[in-house]
Amino acid sequence: IDYNAFSGCTALEQISIPDTVTSIGNGAFSGCTSLKTVTFGKKVGKLGTGVFSQVLFSHYFQNILFLIFYNPKKRCF
Repeated sequence: IDYNAFSGCTALEQISIPDTVTSIGNGAFSGCTSLKTVTFGKKVGKLGTGVFSQVLFSHYFQNILFLIFYNPKKRCF
């Protein structure tokens, strides 16, 4: 999904990212203030910065992504 692809789309309430998507660009869903539900496909492995910035759940969501994607052996995502 390209950077800023859905940025500012305030009508967007839920998204389901298919298994064919492997990366989500910077700010792809930033400013989607009505977004409440996100379902990830099995192959999403790379998230840009601020993908969900200015989204109500983004603080909690970013912490969950940290736990899922962080690799302590490499100390990176």
